[in-house]
Amino acid sequence: MLIDKRIERLIKLIYKLSLEDSVNKEELVLDLNCSIRTVDYTLAELQQTFVTKSSSMKIELKPDSILQLSGKDELIIREMLHRLYLQDDMVRFFLEAIAHQQKANTFVEKHFISRATFFRKLKNINTWLRDYQLSFDLRSLQLKGQERQIRQFYYIVLFEITNGIFWPFPFDKQLIEDRLDAIVSTFDLQLSNMQYESFLYLLGSQYHRTSQGHYVDQYDSRFPEEIRQRIIDACEPFLINIPENNRRGEEDFLLMTVVNAPFTYHPMLLLEQNIAINKKHQTAEWLLTTRFLEVFDQIFPNALKGTTRTHIAGHLLQLHITNRYHPVPFTTYKDVTHGKAIAKQHPALNNVVEQISEKIASIEQAPNQLLKIRYLLLLYTFVDINKFHPPLEMLIVSGEGPVYEEMISEKINDYVPFQLKMVTSAMQQQADSSFPIIVTDTPLLKKSQQNVLYIHYPLTFSDLHKIHEKCERLHCQRLDYSFSL
Repeated sequence: MLIDKRIERLIKLIYKLSLEDSVNKEELVLDLNCSIRTVDYTLAELQQTFVTKSSSMKIELKPDSILQLSGKDELIIREMLHRLYLQDDMVRFFLEAIAHQQKANTFVEKHFISRATFFRKLKNINTWLRDYQLSFDLRSLQLKGQERQIRQFYYIVLFEITNGIFWPFPFDKQLIEDRLDAIVSTFDLQLSNMQYESFLYLLGSQYHRTSQGHYVDQYDSRFPEEIRQRIIDACEPFLINIPENNRRGEEDFLLMTVVNAPFTYHPMLLLEQNIAINKKHQTAEWLLTTRFLEVFDQIFPNALKGTTRTHIAGHLLQLHITNRYHPVPFTTYKDVTHGKAIAKQHPALNNVVEQISEKIASIEQAPNQLLKIRYLLLLYTFVDINKFHPPLEMLIVSGEGPVYEEMISEKINDYVPFQLKMVTSAMQQQADSSFPIIVTDTPLLKKSQQNVLYIHYPLTFSDLHKIHEKCERLHCQRLDYSFSL
């Protein structure tokens, strides 16, 4: 949706700095798709914005070109993102077209842009929309494509643009809140504020499109009949106004939205019934879910048991069914950045996802990158991968003595996202070469060894970064399984 590259860079930078503990400045060249000089300009502009807003947030430059955002304030970040989106001409047109059935002539006069510039930008949007299996009719100024894809597009784009700060639809939000509250009560859903808002935007998209006479086709997916009836009862005031020929499709849309939402972890009732019907009919999505679990079991035997296994199986099913109908990348900058941050902080977990995806691809279509991110978020939520590995042993030796060594241990544990077993000189009388990592600030050993990592006194940020890289390499080596299926 974003046509203005400057705004796009600023938005990506805000998400990256706010979601990751630290960011390498050189990596931003690839992430922002620009030169290092443009990265510097973008950082300076964002820094100045913090100052203008009298915010305590500040971009700090650490050694080795590492950037960190201090004083993070979630509310100010959301407001900044919202204001940045509204600076883009096409975002403003999209919002006004939804709220007021905006016409091109009215828009260009209101915002003082030429018709040539306006339609040039609309053509750029069409190029972008092809990835979403949609197009933009330059005559009618309407989206064209499958109705279910249009609704998903509305949900993703509107939710990211508004950040929940204002309601973008031309009808009362309370109308949708009442319907969602009935659904939440019926299925005893436990939703965070963000999940609640996500459902509101999905249901809002449905109401907006049906009020304009656009209806969705029936899904050929399997839904539990008991859950279907409960959805119908909860949403009867809405469904009763849908033409009879179109009602089944709108029921299916509600079922797909509630039962297979990729951003919600459901209670056991929904999970078990959804699993049961897909297992009974041996759907392609259930077979793919089973394949995922089989591969995971071979990497970590007996790791998934009881309710944890049911939760993971049920949510995998939600992801696979959603991906079937919406295989295009319907996700936000925030989702992608969050997934990349987890992959960066937990390379062992990311390695597991890559191995499972590789094995799945041997019999199914390879999971796309955004489905992998969903896998990563799922395992990150339900599985503590570190529990299924012995901790990395690290010997710390310093000429400053045991007290200083303990201080180093605490700093390493805070910085390195792996399970570590720290041993200091008070516990170990001499440097043993059997340790995978020996960290020292003094040349205690007669000759250099590969497992020795020399650090400065006092400990620097650069030293912590080197220790993190060393631990990451060792973890990935230990996860280099060779198993046959």
